[in-house]
Amino acid sequence: MDHRHVLRALGQIQLLIAGAMLLALPWSLWHRDGDALAIVLSALITAAIGAALWHFGRHTQQNLFRREALAIVGLGWLLSAHTAALPFVLSGMLGPVDAVFEAMSGLTTTGATVIPDLAVHLGPDLAPGHARHGVMFWRSLTHWLGGMGIIVLLVAFLPAAGGAAKALFQSEVTGVSKEGIKPRIRQTALRLWVLYVALSLLQAALLLACGMTLYDALCHTFGTMATGGFSTHNASVAAFASIPVEIIILLFMILAGTNFTLHYHLAHLRLRLVLRDPELRLYLTILLVSTALITLDLAARGPEPDASAPTLLRQSSFTVVSIMTTTGFATADFDQWPPLSKTLLLFLMFAGGCAGSTGGGMKVVRVLLLLRIASHQIRRIFNPRRVHVLRLGRHIIDADVQQLTLTFFFVGMAVFAVTSLLLAALGTDELTALTATAACLNNIGPGLAEVGPTQTYATMPTLAKLALTLCMAVGRLEYWPVFCLLAPSFWRQR
Repeated sequence: MDHRHVLRALGQIQLLIAGAMLLALPWSLWHRDGDALAIVLSALITAAIGAALWHFGRHTQQNLFRREALAIVGLGWLLSAHTAALPFVLSGMLGPVDAVFEAMSGLTTTGATVIPDLAVHLGPDLAPGHARHGVMFWRSLTHWLGGMGIIVLLVAFLPAAGGAAKALFQSEVTGVSKEGIKPRIRQTALRLWVLYVALSLLQAALLLACGMTLYDALCHTFGTMATGGFSTHNASVAAFASIPVEIIILLFMILAGTNFTLHYHLAHLRLRLVLRDPELRLYLTILLVSTALITLDLAARGPEPDASAPTLLRQSSFTVVSIMTTTGFATADFDQWPPLSKTLLLFLMFAGGCAGSTGGGMKVVRVLLLLRIASHQIRRIFNPRRVHVLRLGRHIIDADVQQLTLTFFFVGMAVFAVTSLLLAALGTDELTALTATAACLNNIGPGLAEVGPTQTYATMPTLAKLALTLCMAVGRLEYWPVFCLLAPSFWRQR
């Protein structure tokens, strides 16, 4: 392994993080908060780390192989979570463990928080110097940076990535396939970021038109487009009590959970490619069916027997989209919903968004593949002499992809089981243990019981927070980059 190549890329990533931190500084200066110095120091420390890493890795070849790419992605996210935690620590807002948890939650677009009361840092009645608009803006900005991926950002905007672009891009982008918009990887990465920025600007403008402040509009746009879920209010989106705001966020959550390549095709009026996509069709079908079932369940056994049908439809549709796209915004306390509704939401946590989206979870395309594989095997049992070809759309799915999909599923279930048992062993009740693990592993944020939509992770044991922090990284990177770092053979020279 060429360690210098890894060091150089890690340094470039940290320099990007340091520059992004300074975007939070104007908010601190404008509101005369007491966190401006913490932001500047954090940016300087991160830049120093980045410069040192870049210096030690500057003399390297352009060729980058799969092993180095996996190391860059795995170490890049783990290191970035620690440097992104600096503003929380230096401002005195959070301790080291909580700060890394919050930063990892932001970068992986999980949205789980250990801040018990946001009003303590953003309340309107706080005296000058006591609010933390700058650090809280950074908290939301980590979502936006992690949504499309800091490695994809590196590939798109840093020419130094050179011939390494393809290996980095393929190691970072989630999903089964890595179909590009164009053969040139850097061009693809740049176009994905342009789409991401354009949709973000559009959503922010619409939220401003609905009466949101610029600060709230930007923070909730970051949380929506990245499918993250960090809000500036304890009540999340429900705090705005605005149907137009809910509709805008709901629509953009659906867009964020869709493969961004399809957005590109749609922008170029290639409607046939979009409409023929089997993953998109299943994604929309699951959203519609789940919304209908939960609406009926709430009407029959919900906690608000006098609620009107439009209100129930509004609550169920927003929650279904929020959970399945792994955003985690809330307009209702779904922890109080009937068992059927909560069970459906738990299943949606694992399904997640589409491949190539900012959503987490297993990805809808893998759900579709698992269903096709099961159907394929059943047909082979009943008719073993016939040659059966497994297809997904126009593509033939070979044995390697089938094996990788099954391996991914069972590894995910194993991580889920082990982490849930660990949390239970630490004294967490079973529902909290199961849903906290599912919410962090699939990058959703809120779970049920003690980590429900009106609760936080602040009361979790320290060891549980560390385990869930690792779960967020493992889930966001889809296991392999993090697991590779733990294998001694991975680090040996070729």
